[in-house]
Amino acid sequence: MFPLIINHFTLQSGLVKYVLEVTNQPCETADDIVASLRDVLEMNGIDIQYITSIGADNTNTNFGRNHSVFSLIKSEVSNLFKAKCTLHFLHQVLFDIQTKNLELQQYDTSIVDLHRIITSLLKKLNDRLEQKYFGQQTRILLNAMPEDVREKLISSFVKYLGSISQYIHKYYDEHSLLAESVAIFGITEIDQIKFDQIEKCVAILNLEVDHDKLFEEIISLQNTYKEVNSYRESLFVQIEKYVGGHEIEKQMINEVFEELDDEELVNRIPTQARVHQDSCHKNST
Repeated sequence: MFPLIINHFTLQSGLVKYVLEVTNQPCETADDIVASLRDVLEMNGIDIQYITSIGADNTNTNFGRNHSVFSLIKSEVSNLFKAKCTLHFLHQVLFDIQTKNLELQQYDTSIVDLHRIITSLLKKLNDRLEQKYFGQQTRILLNAMPEDVREKLISSFVKYLGSISQYIHKYYDEHSLLAESVAIFGITEIDQIKFDQIEKCVAILNLEVDHDKLFEEIISLQNTYKEVNSYRESLFVQIEKYVGGHEIEKQMINEVFEELDDEELVNRIPTQARVHQDSCHKNST
């Protein structure tokens, strides 16, 4: 859906903002957007020459130098101004949040991944808070402002990020102990997991299990993992290990390799050379 919103000034009401139309825009190209804008303006009896500025997301489609919504309208409305989106601060922060949100919504995401995803997001937010970094474009705009305005905005940014962090803690903290405990199954090789770490998970989940049998199963699983993992060696290394110190078998393998090398050498001889050898052989007979 593509909303078209207009801001205009009247003597009676002052600055007025309202939605002209919400249209379907399956192909969000510059040409399609401009065509849709023309249709909506005509339906509402508004001359395109009355447009003083255009505001949209800071994308190439909207504000690109060569072929964009702005450049197409600018070719008709010479006094058109750019009204780029000024929420650079939100662009930076919301990108981090949306990235983690998409990770959480993946089909294969489990509680094992929860601790890594949430703690990573909290760390990014805390880093921004501690260093008061809200994106390079935001910094440029802030540096161009009077000091009192700049400090007021920075304070509002910090407050906003702090509220996000508090919201995450509110819903995550009650599950954090369990998530942190089971996270070892996602970041550690199974043969490196200690039994006391597993016992901690059992205690948190209030499971009634036979700890002796559980210990035996874990050891058996780790041994099986090591054995299966050892099969990842190359076939040649496995053959060498199998042959070991048996000289007769080694000699047989070396002879096989020599025969393979001879066959490879024969196959590499150019066709003309082999024909010449064959003709020489016939002449000698």
